[in-house]
Amino acid sequence: MNNIEEDLPVFKHNLGIQSDLATNYCGTERLRYNDGTVPCDASSSFLPKIRKKRHNRSAANRVKRKQKKLSSTSTKEDINIKTETNAIKDFCYNYKSEDKKSLSSQRTQAAALASIDHDMNLSTKAKRRVAQRINKREQKQSSRLVTVEVPDSIKYGWKDDHDFMKKKTSYFFDGGVGTNPPIPVPSGANSFVVRIEESENLYIPDSTAELGLIFPKNDKSSHPFIKIPRVEALAITKMYTNSNDLCNAISSAISLSNRSENRGSLRETISPYPVVNIGVSACRGKSGLSTDNNEQIRNMDPQHYDTIVDHMGRVSVAFNAYADTQVIRHNEQAYKCNKWELPKRTDGTTASRVFTSVNLALDAYLRTHTDHDFTHSVVSVHLPNHKYTIDDRVIAYFVFPTLRVAIPLRPGDLLIFNPLIPHCLSSKCHSSDSVYTHSMYLKTAIAGLNDNKLKLTEQQKKLIDKKAVLMNAHNTTK
Repeated sequence: MNNIEEDLPVFKHNLGIQSDLATNYCGTERLRYNDGTVPCDASSSFLPKIRKKRHNRSAANRVKRKQKKLSSTSTKEDINIKTETNAIKDFCYNYKSEDKKSLSSQRTQAAALASIDHDMNLSTKAKRRVAQRINKREQKQSSRLVTVEVPDSIKYGWKDDHDFMKKKTSYFFDGGVGTNPPIPVPSGANSFVVRIEESENLYIPDSTAELGLIFPKNDKSSHPFIKIPRVEALAITKMYTNSNDLCNAISSAISLSNRSENRGSLRETISPYPVVNIGVSACRGKSGLSTDNNEQIRNMDPQHYDTIVDHMGRVSVAFNAYADTQVIRHNEQAYKCNKWELPKRTDGTTASRVFTSVNLALDAYLRTHTDHDFTHSVVSVHLPNHKYTIDDRVIAYFVFPTLRVAIPLRPGDLLIFNPLIPHCLSSKCHSSDSVYTHSMYLKTAIAGLNDNKLKLTEQQKKLIDKKAVLMNAHNTTK
């Protein structure tokens, strides 16, 4: 695969940036960097200049009409990407049904609107405190995280982001290094494998143990991904000493499961072992939520089960230490609004209010996909029988094809990411390794309680009734 254009002729046709999504996250014209500088907006050249007074409404209306006309000229692919996410917020998938009978969909919308409504009703003093917390978090991110700047030669090397998300086209990424044998191309005429080490279209950023990584955000949206500094990730999750306990617990869960978690063809997972989900899940074939979703998991050693749930709690602490303030506030207010079920230890206590579920796998790699998740997710990879150190070697990559970035992951690293941006886990770097994957998330179906017979609360009704006002307030702050 020294020459991608020869090995993947269809891939050659499909690569590049033309989408609005890619422009938002890869282009420089809309980015705001950590130092506060804003590159010039190329799109502003299309807007008419207002030569009259500031309060000349007719001139302002002409600008609005021009902007509306420009937005209506989006390509079909751009529109498909936007409608696919159904996002009130850039990181939160929402079911958009307006049917009064679809109460679960309305609950997901109410939960997403809860933080907007809460912030609108704050006093001036409280709003000032929130602004101070936001500034403090941004300063922390700027001082402890390195901004990922993708070179132009890579940023504009591919032609069409949307091919990564076509239903009949599958892209997988091979993380193998050196003489490690390539992974087989999955069955199907439109399946492709890209070797990360040999690709000239992916940027692999480097970071130190004391500094993590962060990708620039678009205006006031959330950051696409944040890699927590390795030193802090290992300390918070206690992976310096407890890594083998976690691997043993994951191995126990996988060995007790006779069936693999089915995520559908669009989120295909390749693994020689069962893929297991632990925690809360939306019931299939009936309404409601369940923690008893895997019959084999009931036979787990209670100590192994508690190890996994405890780790979820520690990862949640690390998440709250580095995630954007708006994402944390979104999670808190959404939970207060809907109060979905949380995973519990065997003694009945809970470990986290953020994440309800964890996906566990061994030697797995995934198709490029997006997820119907309610907030940012966190992924980590682990090695059994290995004492973690700050200078461990890379064992896998987490790839964002539309951002042109492949994030190197060492054992115990924590990566926070926006699940609405196309992403996937690569295959392992060394075929001799046994790589365990630990991925935590909150599904929108769980946030909505998955029950159309459950009546809306008074708070949920008020939020739905105020949706237009809240959305307008949210959009005008961007």
